[in-house]
Amino acid sequence: MYRWIIFLIVWTSVSGTVVFAADPHDPQIKDAVKRATGWLHDAVLGENLAGGYDSLAGYALLKGGRGPSDEAVQRVRRQVELRFATGRYQPRSHHVYEAGCDLMFLEALDPEQYESQLNAIVAYLVASQRASGGWNYPTNDGYGDQSITQYAALGLWAARRADSRVPTKSWDALAAWEVDAQLRSDGGFTYHPSGTGVGGKSSPTMTVAGVANLLLARRHLYGEAARKREKAEQEKAEPPKFGILQKIEAEELAEGPPEEGKGPEKPDDYRARTPEATIDRAVASGSNWLALRFPTLAREIDARPYYFWYGLERMAALQDVETIGEIDWYDAGADWLLRRQERRSGRIGGNVTDTAFAILFLQQTTRELLGRKRKRGLPVGSGLLAGGRGMPEDLSKVVAVRDGEAEVRQSSDPLDELLAALGDPSSGDTVAAQKALVEKIRLGDREELVAREETVLELVRHPSWEVRRTAIWALGRIERLEHATLLVAALEDPEVDVAVEARNALCYLARKPLGLGATQGPFEDLPESATAEKKAEVAAAWQKDVHARWSKWLAEKTPYDERDRLPRGLRIRSGRR
Repeated sequence: MYRWIIFLIVWTSVSGTVVFAADPHDPQIKDAVKRATGWLHDAVLGENLAGGYDSLAGYALLKGGRGPSDEAVQRVRRQVELRFATGRYQPRSHHVYEAGCDLMFLEALDPEQYESQLNAIVAYLVASQRASGGWNYPTNDGYGDQSITQYAALGLWAARRADSRVPTKSWDALAAWEVDAQLRSDGGFTYHPSGTGVGGKSSPTMTVAGVANLLLARRHLYGEAARKREKAEQEKAEPPKFGILQKIEAEELAEGPPEEGKGPEKPDDYRARTPEATIDRAVASGSNWLALRFPTLAREIDARPYYFWYGLERMAALQDVETIGEIDWYDAGADWLLRRQERRSGRIGGNVTDTAFAILFLQQTTRELLGRKRKRGLPVGSGLLAGGRGMPEDLSKVVAVRDGEAEVRQSSDPLDELLAALGDPSSGDTVAAQKALVEKIRLGDREELVAREETVLELVRHPSWEVRRTAIWALGRIERLEHATLLVAALEDPEVDVAVEARNALCYLARKPLGLGATQGPFEDLPESATAEKKAEVAAAWQKDVHARWSKWLAEKTPYDERDRLPRGLRIRSGRR
């Protein structure tokens, strides 16, 4: 029921395609987080977690909405307190990783109550930092470990939010280490760098870690002014050649709590040796590496995907960007994660850490810490209907339109009655029937929709383009590969809005949330002032392109002797709207 594609698109007949982004407040995402947090709560009470996994889970519980008095949170608190049983901080197994997670948990739990413990962990991390500027396991003599280093940095950032003192020298050494560790060959970052920009292979997880660490170091060395200056420069600049990670919304974003953003922390008279411009170049190079590869990564993340998504959330929030290249990173990640949530248990992934990382991503935890707000979109699924704006977050209710105003009522209509009302022009308000049907399908059992399959198939050929569009949307949610032929044929529908919905349904059916390379809609790159003739020209070219791409995909999925029976188009009983 909850595994819907996250790309939320409102199709309008006047201005073309308007894209609305997914948001942590979307009812579907809120429900997914609630269920995942419930599973994590039970897992914490039922498993013997250690080595920082307990504090990571506790941190995710707090960020997922569980309060400090929650019994699972309290169990984690007691376990973390045991690390101080000897009078000083002693992590048990994962050392620096454990220390970083403990700082994040205690700062989120009660920074005033645990002030002395936070300071003790900071002292441990500062003493553990290598001369190179990175961190590693105590038993390893290498140059540094990128994964361990990022959790040291996250812990120190949490300590700064709690007003603990972190030597400026530590941030400077971290920045210098990351600049030296970055691979000169491609700008990415590797797991175990050897220094001087050589050795190892760049990876997505380590690249987002390296860029995020650089952003944290710059934040603490040069203050919030650096971020605002960078943003102003980006808004004036032309888009980079590859659309790399630089385009951000023009409106001023709300700033968060003062935390370390009051300015650079200089409790000592240490002067940073790593130039701000050097950090900026390293950030841009690492961002470039990721942007060029993200279209593939967003479909298939090879190693530690849950760890990757949370790392990406931190990097993108610190950099204050909505997209990686041209892809909305939150849409892509939320879609990927929600598809992997177990329907009954609520678990996301295979274990406690996977679920914790998923919760932290879906909640956009770093953005929340920074006090930045994402541009609100529409709830998942309501993007089908232009009239769906402002729908209530309580999905037990739907909206009926009366004189342009939204009227809330209970969605008690049986699915077959809604389908019948949708297909009968004399039944009343078609828009209200459409919205009620969408919400009913989203809230109901998939099997209930499958049982009405024949009715949906009939509505796919309805004279009204609005009815066809809604039926195409529903057909995609039935999740039967044999319907792909109808969906591909609908890509040539006389109304481009229907074709766009068919493309989205195919993305959902094929488990390819980013599609096959074509843009989500035909009007994304057109100015609002484009003429109707220009829009028609662009729409026709887009439909031809997307039909060719999905026809090829369908042919590859269809046995050779059946390919001659693939339909060329749907037989619509009436013309254009």
